[in-house]
Amino acid sequence: MEKKRVIAAAAILAATAAGLLVLAAVTGIFIGFVSKLIPYKQLETLNELAYTVNKRNGNTVYIREE
Repeated sequence: MEKKRVIAAAAILAATAAGLLVLAAVTGIFIGFVSKLIPYKQLETLNELAYTVNKRNGNTVYIREE
């Protein structure tokens, strides 16, 4: 009787592990699909956005509007 319980527990554990693997694969595919739908924009640094009009006034930084 005890051997049957161990085998049943092992079968439940194996089925649960297989189900989790399938869920992980489906989630990974979904995330990959969604990430392709969202456009990726390269982040700009402050150095690329800022410029100095008059260097004699010190460290005044102006931000360029887009």
